[in-house]
Amino acid sequence: ERFWVDVNFLHGRIPRELPDRWPRLRTLDLYSNELTGEVPATLCKLTQLRTLQLQDNRLSGEFPFEAFFNKCPSAPQRLSKVTTLELAMNPNLTGCVRRETLQAGARYLEHMTTGYTQIRLTDNDEHCDLSGEHSERHRYSQPPP
Repeated sequence: ERFWVDVNFLHGRIPRELPDRWPRLRTLDLYSNELTGEVPATLCKLTQLRTLQLQDNRLSGEFPFEAFFNKCPSAPQRLSKVTTLELAMNPNLTGCVRRETLQAGARYLEHMTTGYTQIRLTDNDEHCDLSGEHSERHRYSQPPP
């Protein structure tokens, strides 16, 4: 199942109960709208989700990398099968994720963008300074097996 409503002038928050109401969702395309607030950690319950496109909104707060790629509180035995994660152009979206976490926990992740956010990709926890300038363009691509 796919929910594709990009460039539809949507306002408000992403509903926390979305996974309960649409559990078989495989693609969630909400990019280029006017969504605000945090990305709910409950989205990690979408066990069939492959594509999450949230770029170019007004999202804020810390992206729940831990829930997606390490431990989903509602589905503790599950690791994300998201292949595409688009977060760019949300200037108030924050977070820090180690490349090691992505390589270990995000086994299926092929592509992630975080440009023009405050999200940091790092090799070391000590480099997770979220107070710096907005990143110009961060891309992550899973190394070949």
